[in-house]
Amino acid sequence: MNPDLHVSWLGELDLADFHWSDTGSHVYVETTCRAQIIEVSLGFWVRPTDAGWVVTGPSTYW
Repeated sequence: MNPDLHVSWLGELDLADFHWSDTGSHVYVETTCRAQIIEVSLGFWVRPTDAGWVVTGPSTYW
């Protein structure tokens, strides 16, 4: 099986919009696939390390 088939759909993703929550503690990113907004939530943590800030996660997903 061609491994490119498993990730070929990633080329159809686009960033639609992003905005901060009312509290300013979360950012919401809208993603589209084939011009349709994707209804998925995925959380990540941004944490300081000795080397600088890193993104870790997922923190939650549903």
